[in-house]
Amino acid sequence: MEQITRREALKRAGWALGFAISAPTLSAVLNGCKAKPDLAFKPQFFTDDQARVLAEVADIIIPRTDTPGAKDVGVPGFMDTLVKDCYKKEDQDAFLEGLKEFEDGAKSSMGDAFLDLSPEQQKEYVINVHAQAHEDNKKFDETRRKLVGTEYVAEDLAKEFGSPETIDASNASQWMTYFPTAKFTIERDSATNKIKEVKRKFDRPFILGVKELTVVGFFTSQPGCEQVLQYQAVPGAYHGCMPLAEVGKTWAT
Repeated sequence: MEQITRREALKRAGWALGFAISAPTLSAVLNGCKAKPDLAFKPQFFTDDQARVLAEVADIIIPRTDTPGAKDVGVPGFMDTLVKDCYKKEDQDAFLEGLKEFEDGAKSSMGDAFLDLSPEQQKEYVINVHAQAHEDNKKFDETRRKLVGTEYVAEDLAKEFGSPETIDASNASQWMTYFPTAKFTIERDSATNKIKEVKRKFDRPFILGVKELTVVGFFTSQPGCEQVLQYQAVPGAYHGCMPLAEVGKTWAT
């Protein structure tokens, strides 16, 4: 009898990603959402063109080789279902905004809409955006560590991050200031004027969110588990010490 463990598949997917899987994705998969191969995918949340963009990006992240690619196992449908049914409204809006920025970036940097680019140009653009996202993450983490706990000095921050915009805070003891150029918000204590937190509008760059959905959708699908990961419906003998070369692929079960 087939014994594919979703929790174990998610753990392996997290290792492949290199970062923790977000709560909406984790919850959706544990509650039964998984990629299924489909012949005539019709998006329920995204527009047809948005779904096509996501499908191409997913297939660049996990292309077909001697094993199925992301489109082959139904990852685009998995994305559509998960974002529609499992994301909060603000997370859906953020995802769509990130998708728009991704498409606008293709026009500005590559000279054409993403879907009108050649496969080679699409791959080049995705690689560049992915590399920039990792660099942006690194810079943000450094900035956050540098600022949290320090005194809020408007003039110094404006010189480094551009002119700020004060926004309403949910708590009267906190002041919130948004820096459009840097794309983050600084939360400070109104009594001490110390910076308590630095937050971005998106928890992670859009392309990394798509990468998460792609990897999780792929490795929790039946083809991903059985054809790419090692799969054994009923585990055999336990071997506690083996050379790494003999282990081969990561286990799905």
